[in-house]
Amino acid sequence: KFDPAYTQMLYLKINAETPNPRFVDFFVAAFKDMHTFKKVMTKDDLEALVIERNLGSKVPNVSDLVGLNNLSKEIGPFLIVEPNAIFKGGYVFEGTMKAVDASTGKTVLLIDTSAVNMAGLDDPLFHPMLNGFINWTQGKPVVPGAPASAQDEHASPSKL
Repeated sequence: KFDPAYTQMLYLKINAETPNPRFVDFFVAAFKDMHTFKKVMTKDDLEALVIERNLGSKVPNVSDLVGLNNLSKEIGPFLIVEPNAIFKGGYVFEGTMKAVDASTGKTVLLIDTSAVNMAGLDDPLFHPMLNGFINWTQGKPVVPGAPASAQDEHASPSKL
């Protein structure tokens, strides 16, 4: 279930050495447009927050779950969201969106889907993942028409 405490902040964690700025901008804009979170932060934003609040000795990095858990102990609960798209060959891409509770380190949502890319990934891959995420934040089934139990933490990841 979506914890209302998550609304304080969403950290968009992109697992790439040099993330594609368009990918990052797309997801930052999408999460801000949801109007669910008071803050939507990137790695640069979090690093600036740590420096601004003089938390460097308590939070040496924001790149791994241990550092993010330490940050959560200092600033309160927040949600870590990791979207990803992997090229599988041909025109096929696999997409995942994982949401992790920074205070517990537990995955609270995992959306796993695939799409054929003929003219961009927004409509076939990213929008279904974001729609599932929105449904989750509103207490609705991640996949429209699926039973609410599909959101249970013991259920298998949803296929969109």
